[in-house]
This record gives sequence, structure tokens and C-alpha cells, in this order.
Amino acid sequence: MNKILEQYLNEKKEAQLQIKEQEKTELLINEGLYEKILIDASEVDFENDLVEYSWDESTQSNAYFKKIPIEITDEEYNELLSFCETEEHSSNTVATTLTVIAWIIYIAGLITGLVYISEEAFLITLLSWFSCFISGTMFLGFAEIIKLLQSIKNK
Repeated sequence: MNKILEQYLNEKKEAQLQIKEQEKTELLINEGLYEKILIDASEVDFENDLVEYSWDESTQSNAYFKKIPIEITDEEYNELLSFCETEEHSSNTVATTLTVIAWIIYIAGLITGLVYISEEAFLITLLSWFSCFISGTMFLGFAEIIKLLQSIKNK
């Protein structure tokens, strides 16, 4: 094999391994599977290291901690990954119900507006469409808020 090609492929493989390791670290930390290394606030360089450290609310002292993910095998990682993907895609029934209600409001408003158009009541048609648009959008907004709260809870 050409040395240049071999070097290029090795660099690409190394980059893929680093990306996979970073994704693994982020997943473990997001799922709370990490150990804390406590560090006194006086030892933290706030200009450079603030992103790496978190405030430890469980202690009474001025302590920060660094999240170090636990060591797991590739098989354990794949099992954790499959569990997290299914959990992430699970839906909240309240959010789903609110979304369905919003679409029912949209459809009912459209039909009501079309009925009044045939009766030549254009102002009533516009009011019907406007009120249904506002109501449906509010229901969609509430559904989105509930979905976001659910994703925060899952973390």
C-alpha cells in the first residue's frame, strides 16, 4: 500500500475513534454515569476551565467538580446506547394529546371558515380562521413545552 494512503487512512481511523470516544463520554455524562473529582474553587482557572468544571451543590464548601465518565466495555456501551435511543424517542402522552387537539382545532377552523365563505360572510370566515389559528398554535406551544420538560427530566 502507498505510504501516503496508509498514513491518510490511519489519520481517518484515529479521528473516527476520537469522535466515537467523545460521543461515548457525552452519553455517559448526560446519563449521570460519572464520578466526581472535587476541586477547590481557588484551584479553578475561571477563564480557561469553567466549561470543564461544575459547581458541587451537595457540599457546603466552595468546591467544583470535574465529571469523569465511568469505564464501560463496548458491549455495555452498545446496550446503553440502544436503551437511550428508545427512551429518547418515547413520547409524552400529554404532549401527544395536546398536539392532536391542536390539529383538530386547525381542521375545525378551516372547515368552519369554508362553510361561512359559502354563505358570503367573509368577516366571520376571517375571524374563525384567525381564532382557530391562535388557539391551535397555543396548544402546539404547550405541547412543545411539555416535550422540552420531558427531555430535561430524562437527562
